[in-house]
Amino acid sequence: MKKLSKKCGVQLFVKNTSVVIDTDYLHNEVRNELYGTKNYVMSKIREILIKYHGFTGKPLTDTLDAINKTSRVYKSVGEGVYETVIHAFNSTTKMLYTFKIEYDVERMSNLPSKYKTNNKGENLYEKRLIQLHGGGRLGRYRLAIKNVNINTLLELLLPMINEQLKNGSSVRLLPYSNVEINHPQVFKFTPSDDLSITVKFSSFGSYTRSTVDIIYKGRTVFLLNGCYKEVTEEKTKEALAVADQFDEICAIIKESYSL
Repeated sequence: MKKLSKKCGVQLFVKNTSVVIDTDYLHNEVRNELYGTKNYVMSKIREILIKYHGFTGKPLTDTLDAINKTSRVYKSVGEGVYETVIHAFNSTTKMLYTFKIEYDVERMSNLPSKYKTNNKGENLYEKRLIQLHGGGRLGRYRLAIKNVNINTLLELLLPMINEQLKNGSSVRLLPYSNVEINHPQVFKFTPSDDLSITVKFSSFGSYTRSTVDIIYKGRTVFLLNGCYKEVTEEKTKEALAVADQFDEICAIIKESYSL
């Protein structure tokens, strides 16, 4: 049976009272919020209670023990999201501390890492997929992904993109020897009546990335995702259909721009 992956989230609410009359205050601002493995969350809660909320001795021990035992809510149950609430009163601060605790439990994948290899250099992830789904199906799916290469499309459009950059770029002088460089960031192409392509440049610091939107025969073309976990016959057929469509699009571009 697959192992369980357990993530723990805790929200801490603080109220100036010694008794729990209602829980409306749980909709108020959260004092602290933590998320991660249970061990990580428990260590951070301990740190926060000691450093900021005056917990020491038995109140600290009892509170941490009560929170630790909340993992019983998902024991012997299985996957799902489980919530529980713990209250603790600190006589030193005269405050009521409420911990709203959530566990997100799911089965771990039994697939190896995508990049793990054996001593022969074979990719164990792909070998496992072949065992699960069959080599022929996986091979056809990988071929489709390889053929639908967005770089191939950009290389075809590159001469026209460079032309638009050349005609649309400008430099403006600013005070104190500064300059402002303007250039197009959106490039639109209509190689045929039923095909339109929009290339967008987005800059992040010193890096510039491109995205491509394709509308062919009135419908958006969604390119293939290289991250495949389950390769079904239906997905393989869809991938091959996209690959055929992509070949048609590249052929139209070549003909339209005499490439």
